[in-house]
Amino acid sequence: MIFKQNVRGLVTVDDLKVPHSELAMHTGAAGCDILAWIMTCSGVTVVYEKDGCCGIAHGLQNELMQQPLIDTTKQMFMAGKCQEEKP
Repeated sequence: MIFKQNVRGLVTVDDLKVPHSELAMHTGAAGCDILAWIMTCSGVTVVYEKDGCCGIAHGLQNELMQQPLIDTTKQMFMAGKCQEEKP
């Protein structure tokens, strides 16, 4: 699990918000602050803060995370990389 503190200074505050994708809108996570995440080859599970409580959403990386956060996670933590991806 990676926490937002692990990427402080590497991404912007806006990069740590769930994008307004169809999945995020459906789950109520759109626009919420991401607190932590686990990334796999194609999917991600994010823990987000909403109205003082935590929520969890699972989906494709680009549905629940901004591209700069995806790229930083792959680069810094080698998380979410598929075997066919070249460094």
